Formats: sequence, structure tokens, C-alpha cells
Amino acid sequence: MKKDLHERLKACIGIELGVANIYRTFSEKLPEAKDLWYDLSLEEENHAAILVLGGKYNEMGVLPDNIVPSSMHGIKQTVDLVKETEKRAQSESLSLKAALDMSLKLEKTKEESYLPEILAKETDSEVISRLQQLLNDTKLHILRLSDYRKQKGFK
Repeated sequence: MKKDLHERLKACIGIELGVANIYRTFSEKLPEAKDLWYDLSLEEENHAAILVLGGKYNEMGVLPDNIVPSSMHGIKQTVDLVKETEKRAQSESLSLKAALDMSLKLEKTKEESYLPEILAKETDSEVISRLQQLLNDTKLHILRLSDYRKQKGFK
């Protein structure tokens, strides 16, 4: 097993679960967009499950090192952003616009944190295909949140 890769995967799983928790909080605090936040939270939990599967492949020694960023520094910065956003999400005065802004920042940061070149790889590997789906889902989250933001009239 590649220990460094294991640590990076573990941190990325924490990112996905943290974002899922943020979206659940938004779902509870912002009933006007409850369905959006609830759906996104479930998708983030699924992303964490995909990364757990990646960890299983790592234990078998068949997962390429470039699945998650090679630098723990970049991952740690994303972890710190998730923790900061979790605190802000718990604040009493949370507007829909603020929640959308925070969510877009999280999703864009996550998109940059996971290596985009994996999307370009053709593969027969089930786990690589699932990780590619995770990256595609993150891009779709950005589009959904941006569209919803425009729909609500936020600039």
C-alpha cells in the first residue's frame, strides 16, 4: 500500500464529507433551497464513497499515484477552507446568497484540488472511471450552483 497516497485519499474523503455536512446545514437553514442542498449533500457523500473505493484499490497496490494531488499542502488548504466554511455555515445569519457564494468557492477549490488530467485518461479501470465521474460531478455542481444563483437574481 502506498502510505502517502493513503493519507491524501483520507484527507480528500474528509473534504467530501465536510462539504456534504455543509450542504446538509444549508438544507436545514435555508428552506427555500432545501432540495438543492439536500441533493448536493447526497452527491458529496457519494463522492466520499468513491474515494473510499479508491483507498481499497490503493491497498491492493493498483491505484496510480496521480489520482489525488501529490501535495498534501494543497489538500490541507482545501481542508482548512472546508473547516472555515463549516463554521460560517453554522452562523445564525446565513443568507441564500452567502450560502451560494460559499458553495461555489468550495466546489471551485475542490475542482482545482483534484487533478483534472485524470479526466482525459481513457481507462478500463472501474475505480478510475468512478473518479472521473467525481470530477465531472464537481464541474456539474459548479454549473448548477451558478445557474441557481442567476435564477435567484444574484450577481
